[in-house]
This record gives sequence, C-alpha cells and structure tokens, in this order.
Amino acid sequence: QGRHHLAKLEERRQILSRGMNRTQQTERIFAIVFRSQEELKAYLPEHVLAFAWSSDNPTFQPGLVLSLDSQGAVVNHELAHAISFALLEHQPRWLAEALATYFELGAPEPGTRMVTLGRPSPSRLQHLRSPEPLSVAQLFACKRAECSDDAFYAWSWALFAYLLEQRFDRFAIYLQSLQVNKGDHELAWLEAFGEEPLAGL
Repeated sequence: QGRHHLAKLEERRQILSRGMNRTQQTERIFAIVFRSQEELKAYLPEHVLAFAWSSDNPTFQPGLVLSLDSQGAVVNHELAHAISFALLEHQPRWLAEALATYFELGAPEPGTRMVTLGRPSPSRLQHLRSPEPLSVAQLFACKRAECSDDAFYAWSWALFAYLLEQRFDRFAIYLQSLQVNKGDHELAWLEAFGEEPLAGL
C-alpha cells in the first residue's frame, strides 16, 4: 500500500510542479502516510485533515503528513504547499492557502493526458456565492489558523485567481518583493499595487 501510494504521490507532484512552471524539481519531500484517518487524528488538531511544512526544520526538507484515506483534493492541497515552499519561501497565510486551494483539483482528465488547474471545488463555490463576501482586507488580516475557515480558503482562491489571470504583471512584482523583503506583505503590496484601495478589488 505504501509503495502504491508513493507512486500516486509522485504522479501528483509532477503534475503540480509542472503547473507551477517547475519542470525540474530536485527537492525531496518528506512524507508520512498513516494507514487511516483515524490513526492520523491522534497527531493533528481535530479539524485538520492533513498538514504540510517547509524545509525550515532539522531535516532541511519540506514535508507532509496524511493518510491512505486522504481524498485527492486534500493530497493536492498539501503537496502544493510542500512544492511551493521551495518557490516562495515567504508566504503570508492568505497566499499560502490560496495557492494550495488553486491546485486542489489538478488531476488528469479520465482517458486523457490533459489536466485542468485552478478550478474551485463545489464547496468553495458555495462560499463564493455568499451575499456577504470576505473583503481583501479581511483576507490580509488573517494570520493565524483560527480565522482560516472555509470562507477564508474560498475567497483567498478567488483573489489569487483574479490576480493571476487579470493582474499578472503586478502580482509577479508582489511575489518577488515578498521574497526580497522576507515576507513583509505590506511593503510588497505597496511596491506592486501602490495606493490602490483594497475595496476596489
């Protein structure tokens, strides 16, 4: 079971890496895979289904922990975290979760070699149809797990998708500035978007 799951993880890693424009990825990802979600629950907070971390640890490798029961979207979400840590060392919470959510449904279409990336799941869409959307300011203000609810994930995805597809040049400057300024989100946003009101987004 472990070897079979490893092959599936590697296939998904190749898909997501290519989606992030990384044709060559030499970093190893340390994976801990439990036999069941029931076993995994003993090591994670109750509402957490899986978890990923950066290379800032004694192994110097990004990693993830999940179970054989983990659904494809959960696996993709955590793999996207682990892969993106090598690309973007400094990620504010909104960006980290937006990026991982953007790649959740990336899998080969049945009978083809085509993969669609960026599509939100039906559960995310429910939040996007809410009459009371989260504002961009609310997304930026969330820096802890306590405020990272389902609505936060959905609206972070929406902002990420919009910036990627409609404001790519400015967004690229923001991402670069985040790395140069070691995660200073306010400065990075100012350098990329100036004084543009957040309410306009």
